[in-house]
Amino acid sequence: MGAADMKEGMEVVSLYGSPLGQVDQIDGGVIKVSKAGAGGRRLVYIIPLGWVRKVDDRVHLGKTANQARRARQPA
Repeated sequence: MGAADMKEGMEVVSLYGSPLGQVDQIDGGVIKVSKAGAGGRRLVYIIPLGWVRKVDDRVHLGKTANQARRARQPA
């Protein structure tokens, strides 16, 4: 499976399997990822499609959780 197999609601995980959120939307060359924040607020951020390493039942990134958190962009 590849990036074309990604679907909204799939879990996004880091290189070592740490959960980072869920696919909210795929828009061109980026993925909007959302996760629950403090106070029930929904946080949405953008990551490049190029970070995707593989897709199976989850979207696996080729970045560690720390690398992804530092480099992601708010939506």
